[in-house]
Amino acid sequence: MAVTEWKFPGTVINTDVGKNDWLNVDNAKTDDDTFADCTPAKNDFGDRLRCYTFGFDTDDIPTGGSVINGIEVEINRKASVANRINDYYLRLFDHVGSAKGDDYADTVTKWPTTAAGEVAVYGGAADMWNYGWNGSIIRSELFGIGLQCYCDGIAATGYVDYIKIRVYYTPPAPVVIMNQFQKNNLGADLFNGSLI
Repeated sequence: MAVTEWKFPGTVINTDVGKNDWLNVDNAKTDDDTFADCTPAKNDFGDRLRCYTFGFDTDDIPTGGSVINGIEVEINRKASVANRINDYYLRLFDHVGSAKGDDYADTVTKWPTTAAGEVAVYGGAADMWNYGWNGSIIRSELFGIGLQCYCDGIAATGYVDYIKIRVYYTPPAPVVIMNQFQKNNLGADLFNGSLI
């Protein structure tokens, strides 16, 4: 099995679902200690932070029969107040921008308040998020992820430094091309039993 490098999103937007916006969304594109932020209303969730254009290409996941084995997501996040912010929604999106597979939001664990944030990992080497991903979908521009956070109790802000993705896959089998001389010799070897 092979694994791609970690990829960061080229595009991050606030998707309006009628709640409080994510602000400074471009800060979630890189691991640089600058943060996108959302302040949901008390006892409510915020809008969706939508990340895509991860830039997977055929150098990352070759064409010709690569089999996707798993998808791993890493998010560095924090909260302004302890024990108030947690995941509300976390889903992968396909090549047309539709949410697919299971919702991996951890609705129990509260986001930390450490200044640099702390990393949460979702999925893994053998985790398909309950969907049939393939290389073509993952290489598309709109493949990505959406995140929403929830505020439990008094007003608090959730922050995201970055979201990144890597993909585990089995490469296609190599194609063996023989010329006529090699084919003739292979036939002779099979006939005399040297390859049996």
